[in-house]
Amino acid sequence: MDDVTLLVFPFHDGKLHWSLGLVDKAQRLIIHFDSIPMRTRSFNLFKTMTKKLLPLLGWEHADWRNLSSHTEWDTQTQKGDTDCGVFVVHWLNHICLGEMEKARASAINPTLVRGCIAQCLVDQTATALKLCCVVE
Repeated sequence: MDDVTLLVFPFHDGKLHWSLGLVDKAQRLIIHFDSIPMRTRSFNLFKTMTKKLLPLLGWEHADWRNLSSHTEWDTQTQKGDTDCGVFVVHWLNHICLGEMEKARASAINPTLVRGCIAQCLVDQTATALKLCCVVE
């Protein structure tokens, strides 16, 4: 896996909450995106998971000590009880588009993001049906 330079992974805290981890091998950067700041349980799980993932990227334990500190970025926080997954999808979308700063700084409207997710699912389903089925 030497060619892997960016690893982005959503993860669940084992209870009710989702957050997003990012490991950028080229920049030696590890980021924890969390819509509820200062969640010790979520952050500790993130650190544990990241330590287990680093060897898969070919990083030795010695490299771990040289990495940037784990940080929870100054991101917008969720107001609704069920918005964490929407935040994860929003951040993931911007990261995949190469818009790292937008992932951190852009305002998130959970209702609009849910609408975008729904439309994307409808569009992808329609595309898949066209590819799989002969539609006349």
